[in-house]
Amino acid sequence: MRRLARPHPSPAMGVALLALFIALGGTAIAAHRFLITSTKQISPKVLKSLRGRTGPQGPRGLQGLQGATGATGPTGAAGAPGAAGTALAYAHIFAGGTVDSSNQKGFGSATVSNPSSGIYCIGGLSFTPANVVATVDFNTGGGNGPVITATLGAGSGAGCPAGTQITVGTGTGGVSTLTNRNFFVAVN
Repeated sequence: MRRLARPHPSPAMGVALLALFIALGGTAIAAHRFLITSTKQISPKVLKSLRGRTGPQGPRGLQGLQGATGATGPTGAAGAPGAAGTALAYAHIFAGGTVDSSNQKGFGSATVSNPSSGIYCIGGLSFTPANVVATVDFNTGGGNGPVITATLGAGSGAGCPAGTQITVGTGTGGVSTLTNRNFFVAVN
């Protein structure tokens, strides 16, 4: 049997391989020398053209956690005085039926009588009342659930004299337990 002879490379193959190695080596040398490692090596106008225009804004992300409460700020300046109230008359009335002269408006000519415990009859106002609001003066002792009622005119069964413009009833724990109490009244 005959052995196959090993082929030897032709001279053309040797030249082709030499050209290939030189070409690859030159590219490697060029790449090493001109390798870009920073954007400072690139012209700004080239970078700008590479970046392009800003695109549309994306959807809003989720809200983050609330941060810690900041320090309290300085106190603001005092505001201007408010406009006068619309009450035609108001007063602080003591349990015995006396008007507190230092805390009243429009009650100078008024009369307050206390015909029985917890009943107050107010008359002599210089105008005809259209609305009345009364509030217990809690500073005189809250007791067991202070209550107050107010009505225009002489309340039925209250024992108020003719000409009564406002009737006020004060009590503790219910209107059935009438007791004298300090109270505030505002009238329109």
